[in-house]
This record gives sequence, structure tokens and C-alpha cells, in this order.
Amino acid sequence: MLRATDQPQTGVTLGGTLTVASGTALELVVDVTPTTTPTSRGTTPRLAHLDLIRGRVTGPVADRDEQRAPGTRVVEMLDVTDRSDSPFRVVVPLEPATEDGYVRLRGSDGQVHGVGPLGAEIDPRAPQPYPLSPADPWADTWLYTNPIYISVR
Repeated sequence: MLRATDQPQTGVTLGGTLTVASGTALELVVDVTPTTTPTSRGTTPRLAHLDLIRGRVTGPVADRDEQRAPGTRVVEMLDVTDRSDSPFRVVVPLEPATEDGYVRLRGSDGQVHGVGPLGAEIDPRAPQPYPLSPADPWADTWLYTNPIYISVR
């Protein structure tokens, strides 16, 4: 849930939009329930880290094939290896909202990652390409959440 720190009882969840005044301090509250179900490979992934991604919403793009979102980057990296045996909560303070944007989470079991294609200052811990053969999708597992949007009035 994303909420304004001065209104902790009011917040929005995945896919929602939080409307706030410019300069409002925000925090992201994440409740994590680790999986207990094995994959088809027979292993049960253990969450090792969560990456908080924040970006701007700037309106329609001129080139619909563009693969970059201006200003989007990993702003917080959380090591959760010691917490992945039972449900837990993470509360992450965010920089105050000054423009329309979004936040989302990415997480993994920490098996395979490295610097993303846009460099370490944008994405220091990104998924890496699989080898062409043999490809094993269970060699590392990743999660991505839908964004929560921020509208600054």
C-alpha cells in the first residue's frame, strides 16, 4: 500500500492512484507472504531481495516502440533473506512527491542478477539473459508488481 505519511489510514494498493499535494512525504507498506509451493522443478523459491522502482509519468510517448521510461530507476534495494520463512511487513519511506509518477516492486531469489543494460546507477541488480541452451526458467525466479500511481495536484 502507498500512503501519505500524514494520513496513514488512507492509502492505495496495486494499480491504484494516490493523489497528493506536491511535497507530500510518502511511504510504501509491503506485506509479504513467502511461497510454500514448489515449482515444477521441485524447488521452493526463497525471496532474497526486493527492489523498489520509481518512475515519472510524463504522458503519451512519441515512439510507441521506445523501451525506456524517463527517470525510472531502482531507488531502494532491500535484503530480505533472513525474513523469507514467514509473512513479514516492510515499510519504506519515499522521497516527497513532486511530480506524477509510480512505484513498483521487483524481487528475486537472488540466484542470478547483475547490472542492468542502462547501468548500475539505474538498475544495479537486474535479471540477466538466459543462455540459449539449455534455458532453465527455474534457475532464478523473479516477481514484479503492478505499479501504484502517484498524482500530484
